[in-house]
Amino acid sequence: SSGIKAMRRARNEYIEAILRSDMEWYDLNDPATLPSMVQTHVNLIGDAVQDKFGRIFLCAGQVLTGIILGLVKDWKLALVTCSIVPVMALIGNEMAKAIAATNSQNHTWYAKAAGVVEEVLLAYRTVVAFGGEEHEVERYKSALEPAYAGGVKISFWLGNIMGCLFGIFGISYALGLWFGGEFLVKQDGESAGTVLTVFFSVIIGLSGLTDLAV
Repeated sequence: SSGIKAMRRARNEYIEAILRSDMEWYDLNDPATLPSMVQTHVNLIGDAVQDKFGRIFLCAGQVLTGIILGLVKDWKLALVTCSIVPVMALIGNEMAKAIAATNSQNHTWYAKAAGVVEEVLLAYRTVVAFGGEEHEVERYKSALEPAYAGGVKISFWLGNIMGCLFGIFGISYALGLWFGGEFLVKQDGESAGTVLTVFFSVIIGLSGLTDLAV
């Protein structure tokens, strides 16, 4: 596929750029971490040109279809339900920042541990000859500690963001169904089916905003 071709081309150009780098670059970067660094960055490119690129059109179509259907059926309830859009956009923006921070820091967290693995695999006979297996295991575990701490921190923020998002959905359910029952069904004579159709069309459409952030 085009995504696999793009990843192969990016990997080749990445390696060529590394080979053309000055000696100062190798002084600042651990050569043992280069394989994991190349793979991490190439995978990010692959995600962007494969799944996430198509997801843009999917989420955009979901949002537009849901909102348009809701406005056609009953524009008042649709506008009331759309009042949560600014809050959802803010939460989606924070979620995108958290995910971007995770992706950018993943290499930093795991690069040192990957370097330990590369060193041991390249010199495993020497390690075994001097009985250094336990020492290397402990060195690998200590290298993973920053990754564990960073993962806990990012998970904490993502959990809070998801909790706020579901809280906003709960508020929108209460607001939309209350408005539909009190004003549309009782006063305007709309059917409950119309209220539910409009409400869930808009809600499902707006959920595409958060899917787009992910």
